[in-house]
Amino acid sequence: MIGSPIPYLPLWMDSDVLTAFATAGLALGTCGAALWAAYTYKQSKGLEAARWQAQIFDRLFLTGKFDSIRDALDRDFDRGLARKIELSVQGYDSHLSEGDRKLLLELDNFLNLLEYLLYLEQDRGQIDANDRDALFGYWIELFKSPGYSAIRHYASHYGYERVAKLIAARNETLLLLYGSLRRGEAHFRRLGLDEALEFRGTCQFAGDLYDLGEYPGAVPGKGKVEAELYEVTDPSILAVIDDYEEFDASDPDKSLYVRRCIHVPQVGDAWVYLFNGDVSGRKLVPSGEWTKGKQKGLR
Repeated sequence: MIGSPIPYLPLWMDSDVLTAFATAGLALGTCGAALWAAYTYKQSKGLEAARWQAQIFDRLFLTGKFDSIRDALDRDFDRGLARKIELSVQGYDSHLSEGDRKLLLELDNFLNLLEYLLYLEQDRGQIDANDRDALFGYWIELFKSPGYSAIRHYASHYGYERVAKLIAARNETLLLLYGSLRRGEAHFRRLGLDEALEFRGTCQFAGDLYDLGEYPGAVPGKGKVEAELYEVTDPSILAVIDDYEEFDASDPDKSLYVRRCIHVPQVGDAWVYLFNGDVSGRKLVPSGEWTKGKQKGLR
């Protein structure tokens, strides 16, 4: 008897085809699971970022802990908070009042919060730049502006590394000299400036220059003052110059000069000694250069 014929199997029932289908199904399932895992991970990261934002928003705006520092950063910064920051960076914390120290502590907390936010963004990837800017974008742009040199110097001086990099703070101490302490003047060597300063070139900064007799005095103004630019290689020299310029950190308002941190285009942030007295009746140096003013006449 002839054996029974082998029944015809449809193509989809072929073992090789079934194996292929099974493999493909497994791959699709794995791919789908991976996509779902990625989706849920992204969703969880989004929720986590939202939680961080909500918590930091609460600290910044709802708890009242940062009201004083936000107000000080916004209102009359140059005459208020900037002066306190400069005294701290100059090493004169002992001359600050209890209220001043409390305000600077708030500034430290504020910068620490921003530093932590940058850590979450840059090291942990838990938030992105848009999340950061939604909370701190206004102040970041403020800290980058020319009038906030003191903040940049503070961030760099006290080791807020991520903040300093973000707001373009430079880790160097620059000094502007425009009068009797420049190279070639007698006091330059006598005070030891030749050993503590490194000449970087000449520049101009915003201000008006007045002839005060034996020396000039620069004050904030719309003109330009010619100056020599130095990098301070020995910071202790600044205390020597403070004494020479009669800058009394315990009583800045009655000092002959005050050491301020200003922004100089194409140079960066630098210290300069500004005249702190009344210039009424003093002779303006139109050229902005002291020796030129003495040689060509004043008005």
